[in-house]
Amino acid sequence: MDSSARWFLAGIFVSLINMAFVAFFIFGPRLPEVFEVLSSGSKSSHSASANEIVYKVVVIDERSEVVFWESGLSDEAIKKLVEELRINPLSQTDTESVVENAQAQELVVSYRPKTLEQFTFSDGRDVISVTDKVADLHNFEGVSWLISDETMTLKGFGKILSDGFIEVPISAIEAHSSSGAIALTLDQSGHLWVLLTETDGWRVVKKTFNSDDWVEVVSHLDTDVEFIPTDIALGDDRSIYLSSSYPPALYRYKQATKQIEIVSPINDAASSVTYTPTGLIVSGESRSAVAFDHAELQVLFIEHSTVSEIILNSAAPGEVNRAFIAWAGTYPDCEAGSLFRVRTAEDRNLLRNPLSVGMADKGRALLVDFESNVVFAQAHDGSGEILWGNKDCSVGDSGRGLSGPTSAAMDEDMNLVIIDDGNSRILFLQPFLLHGSGATTPVGN
Repeated sequence: MDSSARWFLAGIFVSLINMAFVAFFIFGPRLPEVFEVLSSGSKSSHSASANEIVYKVVVIDERSEVVFWESGLSDEAIKKLVEELRINPLSQTDTESVVENAQAQELVVSYRPKTLEQFTFSDGRDVISVTDKVADLHNFEGVSWLISDETMTLKGFGKILSDGFIEVPISAIEAHSSSGAIALTLDQSGHLWVLLTETDGWRVVKKTFNSDDWVEVVSHLDTDVEFIPTDIALGDDRSIYLSSSYPPALYRYKQATKQIEIVSPINDAASSVTYTPTGLIVSGESRSAVAFDHAELQVLFIEHSTVSEIILNSAAPGEVNRAFIAWAGTYPDCEAGSLFRVRTAEDRNLLRNPLSVGMADKGRALLVDFESNVVFAQAHDGSGEILWGNKDCSVGDSGRGLSGPTSAAMDEDMNLVIIDDGNSRILFLQPFLLHGSGATTPVGN
């Protein structure tokens, strides 16, 4: 072998060593984040102490081929990592500022009875949180929450419920004796929208900024389609979505064309609808309303790609329309509550009559189940958490107990307001953060 060949091989060897060191210092701090997604395919040979950082080293050349690794990863996990890096490559510019000196502690939100504040209130139907900016636009001084109670006057509460409420009349429109507000929502600009129901129909009205006047946007008189709306949601395209209890379906009103059309039939009465980053979530009253596979009760959602289409063919009896897919596969269970009680699979399932659906923190759906007496947050990946209500889903009026809750809302600070209709009260809960040490501190601090 001549000297030029030896120098060539030596150069390759030095390049591989340099690549390994560069990958170690650039990718090392980031790899724990990447491998968190792949944790199911990896098996660590030892357990790290609380403050120890385990670096998983993988050397990948410019062709995205694995040259060397040391982390106890399986071949399948390595393949997944390569696929991940091909889709989202890590550059030195992205990683130069990433330095981890200690293992971060994850903060978990929890609510406790000692953080609960309550106010006596009857017949509350819907509640939404209002930011300070939106309150200023509407001249709602000190209002943080708005509640409808099937009258033509909304109730505005501040950050402290014990201060009472201010009245927000729905004025400057013709009111019938049977008119009442049953659902509230805000659009991206901060306009307030209200769904009114009446004996002979329904209306959607909107409040203008810096004025007490309201305007009627659409009503049952604007369409030949007869249905009973139960909730309202607003889409990115300014469309108004209305869930219907009869006939069971989801409708859309296009403001540009002033037309109402059906988005999709539903098997049974839909009680609530909300707009989320992943589409429209619809809840219903019974098993057939939201049963995806007729084995487990589900809350369904429609993907954005499907929302733009009109489904003309109704669902066959006993089947959910093809526009819907399951929001999550599993939900929290009701605990036994007694060592001598055995629950069936259907008895354990706390999703029985979800009257209200909204958004919680971290992109989770906020669900209120009237029959199970719980308020819980449900992630799209299937993991759910009971935020308030007895763990065995029993009725209660003290501690964590609820009785027939009808609606709930969470604000940006993760404060939670619940309409506890059976106990004729409104509950306000300030969250606590649970640290790894077990200490608790209010979120506001």
